[in-house]
Amino acid sequence: MAMRLSMRGDPAEQFRRDLDKYRRNIEEALARTARKVAAEIKTEIFKDIQSSGNFGKPWKSAVKVETAIKPGRAVITIRSSSSPLGQAAKLFEHGGDVHGQPLLWIPLNDRQSLRKAIVAAGGAVYVQSRAGKHLLIGRDTHRPIAIGVESITQQKRFHIHDVVERVARQVLDIWRKKLAKLNK
Repeated sequence: MAMRLSMRGDPAEQFRRDLDKYRRNIEEALARTARKVAAEIKTEIFKDIQSSGNFGKPWKSAVKVETAIKPGRAVITIRSSSSPLGQAAKLFEHGGDVHGQPLLWIPLNDRQSLRKAIVAAGGAVYVQSRAGKHLLIGRDTHRPIAIGVESITQQKRFHIHDVVERVARQVLDIWRKKLAKLNK
């Protein structure tokens, strides 16, 4: 039995083309993985924030998730925004003490901000202090709307680092799936 093998073209050139294709696929898989992971981190962080108590849609802007993709490299950055909510997000992530200047006013109605409580009380308030206790009283309603304290200790309520670590453990599997899809 006779066999004949013939090749056309330059095998080295074909090898280079194949390598270029795989390199492009690897970079595209990396970019797609970074975008998917960033979106998942953002979604999971917001779910964590919502499950931590009375935190609504404005808190979506408290934590920023950004992706920078360059050839051969993808960086996902998670940071608190510079807004007051972003600063509060840091406090809720780590816990800590909050000090008043000189007092910290805490609304007695937890469903209403202090500003709304003052407006609802007619806009005019006065402070009543007895035995070291401080109350903010509505001048028209004569009802307490807030209590004044020197400081509070806020317990950890958010789990942003835990969310990021949980999603990070999935990165290699996500990348492999994206690469396999591109190499079909």
